[in-house]
Amino acid sequence: MVDSRALLQTHLWGREMSSGLPLPEPLAPLEDLYHCVLSANCPSLTPAHSASLLRSCLYAQGAGVSASASELQCVSLTVLEQLLCRLTARRGVPDFHLFAEETWSLLQADVMGALLQQLNSEDLLVSHLSVTCASAAVIYQLHNTGSVNAEWSQWCIQTLCCAPGPPVDSCVRSLTEVLRRLLKGAHYELCKKVLVEFDSSLPASCPRWLSADTDGGYDGRGSSVSLVVDLLEVLCACRSVCAHGANLSSPCLLGVCSRELLVLCSCSKPAVRRRVLLLLKRALVQRAGEDWLGGHQGQPCRDVSLLVHSVLQAAAEGELKGVPLEGVPFFGGTLTVSSGPSVDNVSLRALCLVLLKSMELQCQPNGSVFHAEPVPLALCLQGLRDILPMDSPAPPSGQPCHCCSRVILVFGEQDDDMMEATKALLCIFLHHRQQEPAQSSSLLLWACPLGLNPHCHFLLLLRSLAFDHRVLLDFLISTETCFLEYFVRYLRFLRTDPGGFGAACASVCLEQLLPGREGGNLRCRGAGGAGDAGLAAAGAGQGCGVVLVDYSSSGESDAEEMERTGDLEGAHHRDSYLETAVRCLSLLRELIFRLHRKKLFPYNPRSLIKLITEAEASLKSIQYETPHIEVGSM
Repeated sequence: MVDSRALLQTHLWGREMSSGLPLPEPLAPLEDLYHCVLSANCPSLTPAHSASLLRSCLYAQGAGVSASASELQCVSLTVLEQLLCRLTARRGVPDFHLFAEETWSLLQADVMGALLQQLNSEDLLVSHLSVTCASAAVIYQLHNTGSVNAEWSQWCIQTLCCAPGPPVDSCVRSLTEVLRRLLKGAHYELCKKVLVEFDSSLPASCPRWLSADTDGGYDGRGSSVSLVVDLLEVLCACRSVCAHGANLSSPCLLGVCSRELLVLCSCSKPAVRRRVLLLLKRALVQRAGEDWLGGHQGQPCRDVSLLVHSVLQAAAEGELKGVPLEGVPFFGGTLTVSSGPSVDNVSLRALCLVLLKSMELQCQPNGSVFHAEPVPLALCLQGLRDILPMDSPAPPSGQPCHCCSRVILVFGEQDDDMMEATKALLCIFLHHRQQEPAQSSSLLLWACPLGLNPHCHFLLLLRSLAFDHRVLLDFLISTETCFLEYFVRYLRFLRTDPGGFGAACASVCLEQLLPGREGGNLRCRGAGGAGDAGLAAAGAGQGCGVVLVDYSSSGESDAEEMERTGDLEGAHHRDSYLETAVRCLSLLRELIFRLHRKKLFPYNPRSLIKLITEAEASLKSIQYETPHIEVGSM
């Protein structure tokens, strides 16, 4: 978003530097008023004089205007917006508040009409500044009277019924700006009033705008789709924190527009496709608008059934296979031309995670989440296989890559998405096993061909981290991923099925599984390795990355820690992956216990320690009884 204060300062300095003369009237008094507003001090002008000056500059725009008139308009809009922001925030001395209130009271009768007219100005800078100024006026009235500005609301509702074009773009920008500012300020009660005001008009308008853009409207003036995507995200964020008690009659707007958004993914430009997919991903993982919520955790949105059903239906019908994932969005600068087709990894991860989270939500037993007829899981998994990249080149052994690695390869460089994906895969697996109890005895035979074996996923995760228990600890204390939730669920399953983990260790050739976590490229690291020992050394060297916390102060001496790490690396070379995994869990349990004993752990880990202990004991009981099972390829 453009900083109006920076624009004004650059403009004023540019005028002075270019001419070397004092600023002409009325720029000189406007500059004085601007600096007084920024410092929240009373200017030399009276409220009546200030209001008259701002009004005359706001109405300077007309037919055949000169450049100076447009400049006056931009400066006056910036001054008025800053005055309203400081009036809303109650900044400055009491005398300044009295001056600002009197100035605005002389302007508010007719200035909103002028601002709404200038929203459609052909001058994009004037239009942008009018949006920010009108939004500041609406927010001040909400704070001051608790009601939405009637003139602004009526204009927005009328404009929402129009065909896509500049007026609709201005309306969407203004509404988005108001809601975004209210969210940033944590004024959720005021957000509710705005949501209620437009509850009946938005559901009928947004699908129509997106449908028009899929027919080629995006290539017209501005980035209409991007503006609507911004509005959908801010509305989704508002519902997560404001829906309770707001008495909203319409469903989640993201679900209402889901079919149009999925169509956009198949026919839009790469930049628009990426924005749409990221919006769908953030909505399904409950992170929509996280940049505006300031760390506030909203209630999980339960009204996502329309979105989930649309995604799964599109996957079952093969529509997601048609989403183009080649071509990286270009935003200027130096463009590196690759020799082959480039894959937009961000869009690929988002599309895969959207489908996985949709399947996870369908599998949840809570009936309030999903109301439609469930889509068969087999069709959804086939849709997932359609959009995944082709298998990596076969390793020197000549055997095909393991099926469970295909999903993990996609998320290898993005920890938060990887944890969401593995948690979703675990939920899907447990649901499928519950629906097909007869297959529980042959876990690898049916789960691996589908890419659903949670033991393989956990083993892949450990191997990509070089079996470093300290990195697992980083994940456990971090709030940026859902690893703790996933880890607890998996440990509960692992303690009941240690044989499945042992069989996975015996049957999976990890030199074919290992996802590359460097350079941003999807590749099979085993394709370049000469053997298990060489691969282990490479993984131990770079898989850990930077450890977030220095745990040397936990009471263990450096010599002891080096001895443990050396033993672990030796076991990594000599012993089976099962023994290495058991030792990793054991070291993790000991480290958590020491930190908790010294009150250095951020939460009570007693239940977690108990789960790790039980899973560790279960794995030790079958450590020397691991069967070898051949796993079919996908």
